[in-house]
This record gives sequence, C-alpha cells and structure tokens, in this order.
Amino acid sequence: MFFEDFIVGQRFHSGTREVTDQDLKAFTELSGDRHPLHTRGAGRFGRPVLHGPFGLAVFLGLLHEMGIVAESVVALLDTRWRYRAPIHVGDTLRFELTVTRCRRTSKSDEGVVNRHVTLLNQDGVTVQEGTTAMLVRARDAGPDPVGRA
Repeated sequence: MFFEDFIVGQRFHSGTREVTDQDLKAFTELSGDRHPLHTRGAGRFGRPVLHGPFGLAVFLGLLHEMGIVAESVVALLDTRWRYRAPIHVGDTLRFELTVTRCRRTSKSDEGVVNRHVTLLNQDGVTVQEGTTAMLVRARDAGPDPVGRA
C-alpha cells in the first residue's frame, strides 16, 4: 500500500504468533537483561515474563509479514508504547491496527501514516498498546484525497 491507499479509520488485523521458550532465551541474550523476572519467573506472576520491548518487536514482525507496506515503507518515525499485561511463553499474540491520521509531507512524494495498535493475547486481553507513525512513499505528488487528516 502507498500513501494514497490509507484512510483514517481503516483497520487491519494481523495473523498470530506463538511465543516460545526460544523467543524468551533469544530476547534475553539480545537485550542482555537477565533479571529474574524474565529468567526464573521471580515476582508476582510466578513464571517468566517476556521483556516489554518484545511485544513491540512482535507487532513489527507481524506487520512485516502482512506485506501491506513492503514496497512503500521508508521509515518508522516514532513509537509511544504502553505495557498493560504480561506476555508469557505459550501466549499467542496478534494485533489490531487503526489508521488515525494521514498527511502528506512537504516533499509531496511521501506521507506520514499514524496508527493506533493494540497487541492482544489468545484470550483477547490487551497486553500492549500504543501509537506509531511511519513514513511511506506516495504514488505521485498530487493533492491529498479529501478528508485524509
């Protein structure tokens, strides 16, 4: 999809991704955060909790798998993210995304698409949510369609 294809209010639903023990081990190694909350399940949850940024990484991976911006994405511009509930090994994650704003840049051949994202587990519980903006290419430098922003 290119800039002109996005519409405020448009919704997308991802496929799913199961969280594995290997995910926990790999993310622990990548981040270097070996806190007992993640490695032994110390604390109130009684079992290991995946690192907070893991959920954001899963969202971005699922978005990539959808392929909706494979040809047009230029950059991720920002992320504002909240952690609502723990993510555990064995959870199955998916996201719901709503386009909240679209505006063409001064360069005219690109646009910014703002999105609200909810990351849910297999029980429909919101585990993380936030907003992100991405810069995408436009097909042409023409005027924006009515009601884009």
